[in-house]
Amino acid sequence: MKNKFITLALSLLAFFTYSCEEEYVEPNTFSDIAFYNSNFRAETFVVKGEDTIPAMFIGVNDFISFSDLSHNAVDHKWTIPLSAEFLEGRITRDDEDYTQFIVDKGGNTSTENTINVFFTEGSATDLFEVNLRNTFKDSVSFKGVDTLESVYEDGLWVIDTTFSVFVFDTIEVEMEVRQFDEVTGLFELIDQENTDTIYVEAGDVLEFADVTTIGLPDTRKWEIAGDVYTDEVIQPTFKKLGMASVFLTASRTGLNIPPDQDRYKFPIPIKVIPSTKPFVQQGDLVETIDHVIRIPFNGEFTNLPADAKDYFSVKINGVAGSVKSVALDASDATIIELSLFDAVYSDDEILVSYSGGLESTDTRQSESFTDLPVTMFIPNLFSADIYGFEDGGVYWGPTFDNVGELTYNSTEQVASGNYSMKMVSSSGDWTFAQCLPESGVAVEAGKTYIFSYKVYVEPGSALPFVAPWITKPSGNKQFWESINSFKQGEWVTINKEWTANADEEISVQIRIKNTGTIYVDDFSLIAKDNFRPAE
Repeated sequence: MKNKFITLALSLLAFFTYSCEEEYVEPNTFSDIAFYNSNFRAETFVVKGEDTIPAMFIGVNDFISFSDLSHNAVDHKWTIPLSAEFLEGRITRDDEDYTQFIVDKGGNTSTENTINVFFTEGSATDLFEVNLRNTFKDSVSFKGVDTLESVYEDGLWVIDTTFSVFVFDTIEVEMEVRQFDEVTGLFELIDQENTDTIYVEAGDVLEFADVTTIGLPDTRKWEIAGDVYTDEVIQPTFKKLGMASVFLTASRTGLNIPPDQDRYKFPIPIKVIPSTKPFVQQGDLVETIDHVIRIPFNGEFTNLPADAKDYFSVKINGVAGSVKSVALDASDATIIELSLFDAVYSDDEILVSYSGGLESTDTRQSESFTDLPVTMFIPNLFSADIYGFEDGGVYWGPTFDNVGELTYNSTEQVASGNYSMKMVSSSGDWTFAQCLPESGVAVEAGKTYIFSYKVYVEPGSALPFVAPWITKPSGNKQFWESINSFKQGEWVTINKEWTANADEEISVQIRIKNTGTIYVDDFSLIAKDNFRPAE
């Protein structure tokens, strides 16, 4: 029995051996080219001269992995920038220092299938290149965004591929500071290396400029004496006596751009000293939503006396008003806040006078002024960004039956701000624009509103009317306005009174017909009770 089992086993072994010999297939010899890198999904484009070059973005002291996935290459070689290094080992993104993984320091070629390239140098203008050169016995091609075809050289087919990498340097903040020179009448650059302290009189300004280039930041934040600014060049007023600090944070935050930031403290002390200039009112007088009149000065006040309100007088539409109280702004002692006993409305003309004499923190006596106008608070329910087109018209679009030309961010004619909407009609059909429903505002049933807008009719236009609509769920309200008699080439304000019939959200449409061009700007909706009742 045992011999039978042995005989059977040998027979099966012989069978499988014979079968394997019959089914043996030689390894294929076809050639193919393929490669991969860890930043493929983040690839973008860089303009160099007249060329637009696909490139990977990365921050300095970071790495990209490159893999050659080609099949049956005769040989291959990677070449990296001389400033870069190869990394090997168990590298993770949690590692804070990649230098511990550097191998073959100073070398810039490798025949490994996969390499990790560590970029130790950044540039604001130049691209770094990683090159892969493969040779094959057969012709090959790479099918991607661009097709790469092999070239026949010295008996082999060659594909030479270069990957471009834009390496962002670490941000290094740099700023310039200028002080006004009374002699030249210009802001002159301060020599930071040879200045130990900058002295500024209270109420004066310094000019700060963000001149950071290293690291290519795209946002900034100034922090100066408790205030925040974001412009590239600023001229803050120094009001509070004592030492003032200055910080500038430059950041890189764009899409597919490696983030970075640098916060820099200006090292030269800035000392604000008592002013030798007159202590005067400076800036616009403005009414707040709470009917408080804010009056700015060019310096800080010391504590106001109990009779401070007696220093001020007001006229409301030419009639003397009554001052209720005067106080300093709780967070800015350069601003006096004046309250009245009288009821005031958005269409009132208010003039303020001041007898002078209140004292600043640097012991100056403030100078008087007479009949300065107040900019009244107007509670417009429509956002200036949306209904004044200052967001570029992103909430506006055509209606389904529009056939005209609409530009929602025109800069050709503007009533205020930077943009208006341009409407061009060249046929008997409608040029019809609408503000999208998500921009709607709430109104109250039974409440009366003043709906207004501004129109500029381009000279030569033959447009008989402009027709805005208030769109609402309870039924649209249309306002027809003949513009035949409008003076062309200047802005005209149109006011319409309207009473809401429901608590709901409303929006706006507007249309024109015939031939011509208009510009529309500054839609507003103001509750009528904000205006002084007729006597």
